[in-house]
Formats: sequence, C-alpha cells, structure tokens
Amino acid sequence: MSEIIFSFDEQNFQSCQEKYRGDRDQEYYCGDYMIDAAPVIRVEADKKAAGPFSIIRLRSTTKLSFRRTWRHIRKDGADLVVLWFVKSGRLSISHSKGRCIVGEGECVFTRSTDPFHIECLLGDDKEHETLHVVLPGHVLNSFRCDSIGTGLMLSAKSGEAFIADQIFSALYATETQVAGDMAEHLIMDALAMVAKGIELASDKPSVRQSLSQRRLSEIKNFIDLHLANPFLSTALVAKGCGISPRYLSLLLKAHGVSFSKLVWEKRLDKAKAWLAATSADDLLIGEVAHRLGFKSAAHFSRAFKEAYGQSPRDFRKCALTRDPGAAQGPGSETSAPQTWGDAAAKAPGLWPAGKGDEPSTPELSVAAT
Repeated sequence: MSEIIFSFDEQNFQSCQEKYRGDRDQEYYCGDYMIDAAPVIRVEADKKAAGPFSIIRLRSTTKLSFRRTWRHIRKDGADLVVLWFVKSGRLSISHSKGRCIVGEGECVFTRSTDPFHIECLLGDDKEHETLHVVLPGHVLNSFRCDSIGTGLMLSAKSGEAFIADQIFSALYATETQVAGDMAEHLIMDALAMVAKGIELASDKPSVRQSLSQRRLSEIKNFIDLHLANPFLSTALVAKGCGISPRYLSLLLKAHGVSFSKLVWEKRLDKAKAWLAATSADDLLIGEVAHRLGFKSAAHFSRAFKEAYGQSPRDFRKCALTRDPGAAQGPGSETSAPQTWGDAAAKAPGLWPAGKGDEPSTPELSVAAT
C-alpha cells in the first residue's frame, strides 16, 4: 500500500507550504512550495518506500511551483536527487545553467544541492502527473554519475530510460507487496539503466561498443546458451554468430582469451554455483557434469578438483554446512591451484593447451572442442 504524503483542495491549499513535507516534515527538502488558486483544486502525492529510496506519484489539476534557494540549501544541508518522469503535462525548470522544458515521456534530474525553480504545468487534459524517484545523492557515485546536476534531461520514450520508467512505475503500482531488499535491488537496476542511458546520450566515442566488442558479447552469449552441448566448438559458435571460425579465433586472441579457456571457465564457474546452491537430493554431481557438457562425472570431478582444490562432493558439503574453509575457490588457502594457468601447469594431460583454441587431449576433444 502507498502512503499519503499530502492531499490539498480548494479548502486547504493555502497551507501547502507547512504541509507539503508530510506529517513528519521529512519528505523532499526545504523550499518554497506554492499552489495556484483555482475553482477546483486537487493536489495529491503518495509514495512507496524501499530502504533509502522513495517512489512518489504527484497529481494536480492546477499549476504548482517550487523554489529552492541558497538559503534553503544552507538550512537543511541535504543531498537528495529527484528523478522526475513526466506522465502528463510539463515541467519548466530554471537553474544556474539556464531553463529547460520537460514534456510527457521525458525525465529530468533535480538536486537539492542546486538552487532551482520548477513549475508543474497542466497538459491538454488539464492535469499534471509525474512520478518522482527520490534517492540519496551518494547513490549515484556507484554509477559514476556523481556529477549529475539539476536540469539533466533524458527521453524515456525508448531505450534504457524507458525500461527504468517501467520498473519504477511497476514498483509503485503493484498491489502485491515486494520484499524491501528485492525492491531496492530493482531500483538500483533501474538506476543503472538510467546511468547507461546518460552515458550513451553523451555520444562520446569511448562509451560506444566497437564492432569487435559487440561480436565478443554475441560469442559469450552463444556459449552461455550452449554450455550443455558436449560438441560445442569454434565452428559451431562461429556458425551460430554468423562469422567465420578464423575470425572468431582472431577475435578471441585480440581480447587475450582462447576458446577452450573461455568455455571451461564458464562451465566450471556454473558448476561451482550449482554445487553451492543445491544438495545431492536436488542435483546429483553426475547431473551437473551432464548439464554442463562434461564427458563424464569422473572427468568433471578431476577438472573441478584441479581448478578449486576440492572434489565437487567435498565442495558441496562444505558450502552447504557453511564450513569456514568452504566454497572459496581459487585464491583461498585450501584451494590449489589458484589460477587457470596453474591448473594447466599441474595437470597438462587434463586441461586444454594454453596456445590453441581447441583442447589438446582426446578426453577433452569431445567435451570442449
């Protein structure tokens, strides 16, 4: 259920300045809040909270305005960012770098550390509606977006911002209670989408994937989808990605990885995750081997032990009993060897050769060629 922050009509709209921050005077941040007089007034804001985040829907049938000055900034010292998604009507924002108009299907940032004046204007339907995502300013640091300031706009009609808008809207609108930690994860994912949209919109050459990077992503995705195929090979992957086997090999070499290494690391990483999350009653070790394209359970066990220093059975037992030395994999004191290269050096008859794209032993020629 959403929580009502305020509800104003023609009887009480003049008290909006004292009440727009909610009963506890903690919503948003300090500023001058005004509602224009009109024969019929309906101004409502309600929210859903998830950890440090709030998703707020604001609806109005009359013009609203909000002004934040240096006096307000010094008064509360808050660093909050509001991401506004315009659903109906427009926003007019005046700030230190100029003025911007934000229409339906667009989004814009305001930041409490910047002075600004914003007007919520009605649309053709004589209504205004926006969805606000309120977050602490420091959260943007994790997306390398700490420099985002008031007035930064982005289209939410397509691309990453559109997907983010759908996530925020769904979290607000759903009648089913979403666990707090899951809601936070979804909000962070949506913010990552917005950050990516900003990055792409900046049109810097450094942020655009080259053709080889896109091809490499396609190759990795194809391998992920076909890990269970014991006949996975450069020829099969190349055909699936619409490129030649020679180009595939050259591409992987340019990115410092061989085909065999890529396949085996993905298979063993997936096996490790499955073993740590399932018991023998859920998934037998032989099934893990089969599902990930290993020749046999014995072959899988030998490969796993060489990579992680434990047999699959011991690894699972330690992981499920939360043993202090369990499930640490490469780099732990009990695991040996610590790297792919160490594994190949210690068991040259088991692992693929480091220089080639195909496994060098008969046992692996079926499982990873």
